[in-house]
Amino acid sequence: MLLALTLALGSVGCTSKEPPPLEIAMIEVDHWAFDNPGQQGFRLDFAESTVYHDESFEGNIELKPVGTFNSAAREKFCAEAGKWGLQDWAESYENLDVMDGGGWTMTITYDDGHRQQVKAINVYEEKELPPHYAEISQALKELAGRQVLF
Repeated sequence: MLLALTLALGSVGCTSKEPPPLEIAMIEVDHWAFDNPGQQGFRLDFAESTVYHDESFEGNIELKPVGTFNSAAREKFCAEAGKWGLQDWAESYENLDVMDGGGWTMTITYDDGHRQQVKAINVYEEKELPPHYAEISQALKELAGRQVLF
């Protein structure tokens, strides 16, 4: 009887509803401000488990290795990013009412070579930001050991 109940429950979809973890090869983030010609860049290389950063704000980004992360941290980030829908973010989030702010561009390269680019210009309020921005920003910070999205 217990075996029959187990088989019946299994056949009606009693499995986890969690989406699969994202298979990410690299995340690159560039920040800029309209009153500053330079920009700040980050790269998280998932194959090398290395964080690169340039904070020169001198216009030419020269990324230098500034940290590493382990496979457990990488797997945790990929699972959380999939759960929070990073793969579903739109190409652009813009507030056209602000003319002198700043923004960021994030390029995600997946293991299969597919690239997703997301840009945000002058978006500061939660309603303007991508869904689950705060959670994904925090997860990136935990992975990289520094704030990546701001």
